[in-house]
Amino acid sequence: MRTARDGTFMFPDLPAGTYGVTVWRNGFSEFSPQKDRDSQGRYITLKPGQKLENLDLRLNPTGVIAGQVSDEDQELVQGLEVFALRINFQPGGRKQVSASGRTLTDDLGNFRLSNLVLGSYYVSAGGLIHQPMREVGLKQGPAGGMHYRNTLYPGTPSLDEAQALRVDPDLATNDIRFTVSTERTYTITGKVLTGVGQRALKDAEVSCERVDAAGYTFEAAESTVRLEGDLSFKFSSLYAGDYTLSVKKVIRDRMTALGFASVRIVDSNVHADVEVGRKKAVCGGRDYAGRVFSLAIGTTLECDVTLGNDTGVIHGEVRSGEIPTAGIVVVLIPQSGELRRVSRYTLTTKTDAGGHYNIAGVIPGDYLVFAVPSSLDHGHFALDFSERHTAIAEHVSVEPGSTQAVNLKSSKLEQ
Repeated sequence: MRTARDGTFMFPDLPAGTYGVTVWRNGFSEFSPQKDRDSQGRYITLKPGQKLENLDLRLNPTGVIAGQVSDEDQELVQGLEVFALRINFQPGGRKQVSASGRTLTDDLGNFRLSNLVLGSYYVSAGGLIHQPMREVGLKQGPAGGMHYRNTLYPGTPSLDEAQALRVDPDLATNDIRFTVSTERTYTITGKVLTGVGQRALKDAEVSCERVDAAGYTFEAAESTVRLEGDLSFKFSSLYAGDYTLSVKKVIRDRMTALGFASVRIVDSNVHADVEVGRKKAVCGGRDYAGRVFSLAIGTTLECDVTLGNDTGVIHGEVRSGEIPTAGIVVVLIPQSGELRRVSRYTLTTKTDAGGHYNIAGVIPGDYLVFAVPSSLDHGHFALDFSERHTAIAEHVSVEPGSTQAVNLKSSKLEQ
């Protein structure tokens, strides 16, 4: 239904039951309170004869980014995908850039990305030309397999060199012009290697993320695939660059990473195997399972790898004052700054309707625990989050195979 001029609305003669409400208007982001956990949203339950009044729904204004794309021959490109990319913090302090808006260029190469939530964005264009019922590489190379290179405004393949654009209703962003060039695409194939048996990898999947030189990550065109029966996988239509492969599986209702591999595509297809189940990797007397190390050319380093299953569990209750609080993010962060860069050491969950939480699979060590409101950019994954919010942290040491209760107070974050 449409609201009145003053924004009021009414649904008369509703039967008793549970309802969801969604509100939408041009120039504003769609709002659904039952999905918006940050505003303590919930479904609405009506009893027979009940009249619910004074239900306030607040819309947030959106913005627009518009511009034009041409190619390396200075020709305007029609039918090319253009994305608005928003930054999202990830475990280990990485910044994931995800598509928040998508459109195609018109016959003059123009694009318009509308209904963008306020914030900072990168704009990228590239890939195949979209034509009715098919996608084609408009300009083919001698070997075929040519796409328009994924290019970010003002004309770079690197997120570190891209210019961030601020979306604001009072700020015009209407003349974003940049050029895209062509390049080949490649595939990554491989297998998952494990000492725990194929049965343990039933229903597992492999994800592929491209890693920018600055440490930003963003999903590949085909970001997740299921393992084949022989534990093999394949990712296609990839550009040259660095990628991270992750083997993941749902364990105890939580998506858990089982193994990682780094892959670099230069000028040919790549085969890469991913090992899972690693616990220790002792090289030259030092355990590198939780840290990054570099080898000089020609260097040989012998390593002993040990598997283990001695993780711990932390559980407890989160309260705001004396009231158990649902939907609060509980984040477990290593006290070691070096370990914060290893994503599997930082774990999160949300409290249930009774304010309870449970974090399993904790690698033994010393941690800081926070109970904070959720945020759109997952800022609790930033590497400096712990230093900025030490005052609201609880300290906990996790022993091998231990289970311990840690009750927390919900804390608001200072901006």
